[in-house]
Amino acid sequence: FTGLTMYDALTMWDLSSSDKASALIPGLATEWKVDDADKTKWRFTLRRNVKFHDGSDFNADAVIWNLDKVLNDKAPQF
Repeated sequence: FTGLTMYDALTMWDLSSSDKASALIPGLATEWKVDDADKTKWRFTLRRNVKFHDGSDFNADAVIWNLDKVLNDKAPQF
């Protein structure tokens, strides 16, 4: 039991330098874009051929399930 969910993120902060601002770098998402018309919408390109520890596929459904887990209080996994 870890007490915290352990995971790889869609993006990460580049903390390799202390003398410049951190930037987002790829994680499970290889690319991302903020919607020009609605800055609250982001589009992610997911890394291919990623598996969970149980062998199941990492895909858009898995991302949605995990986002609902922390953001959607109506989701059963909230």
